Amino acid sequence: MSHYLLTKLRLTTNGQITDVAVRKLTPDPQGLSAIGVGPEEQTTSAILAGWIEAGDSVYVGGRHDGSGAFEIGDEVRTSGPRHELESCNIDGARTKALLSLPRMS
Repeated sequence: MSHYLLTKLRLTTNGQITDVAVRKLTPDPQGLSAIGVGPEEQTTSAILAGWIEAGDSVYVGGRHDGSGAFEIGDEVRTSGPRHELESCNIDGARTKALLSLPRMS
């Protein structure tokens, strides 16, 4: 099972997510609490939904403005028959965190 940080997205004019930018999160062998963040890669929302369905974990995230460190936020899950992406908090309630991410150019 892999862990990813979703950092950017592309939307259609009607608000559907089509493409995403993700970074793979990897544990640092030097410490249990340290996490490495891989390079940004672009993929489609359908492929990302497939990763989630297969058991991978995806989180909304980005860089902190002050320190430049990566922040890990709400979890991304799929919903509905079309496996649309949505964000949820620790209690499982839907949030707007996913749609607040920067847009891909």
